[in-house]
Amino acid sequence: MISLVWPMSCCLISSGIGRLRRRPLGHKREDMNKRLVAVPCGISGGMFSSERIFSVQLANGEEHKGIASVDFFWTKDKTPLVASGTTETREGFIAGRILEDLDAGQIAVEVPDGEVLALPKAKVEQRPTEIQPPSAKAV
Repeated sequence: MISLVWPMSCCLISSGIGRLRRRPLGHKREDMNKRLVAVPCGISGGMFSSERIFSVQLANGEEHKGIASVDFFWTKDKTPLVASGTTETREGFIAGRILEDLDAGQIAVEVPDGEVLALPKAKVEQRPTEIQPPSAKAV
C-alpha cells in the first residue's frame, strides 16, 4: 500500500507494515511533466454539477471508483470536461501522476481522490492539456 500527502514537497511511502520513509519530489519541471498523465476511465455524474464519479480498471482486473472535481477530466476526444447539468455516463480520461515504476510493466499512479492505483504502463497517456485550478480560472 502506498500513501501520499499531496501536494507537498515530499511523499510518505508505506510498505503496508507501518514503516514510512520520506522521499523528496525534487524533479525538474520537464521530468515532472512526463509524470503527469491521463488515465482512461468511465465518467458519470456526481452529487454536484462540479464533480464526477470515475471508474478505472486496475492492473489486477478490479475496478476502482472515486469522485473528483470536473476540472480533472477530459472527454474521449481529449478536450476538458466542463461542469454542466448532464450526468450521462461516458468514456474519458482523469488526471493522474506517476509516482513510481512497479514490476511487470505496471506503474503506481495517484488520482485526484488521493488513491494510488497500480495500472498497466501502456494504459496511461500524456495529458492533453494542463489543468488549471478553479481559483486560476476567470470568473
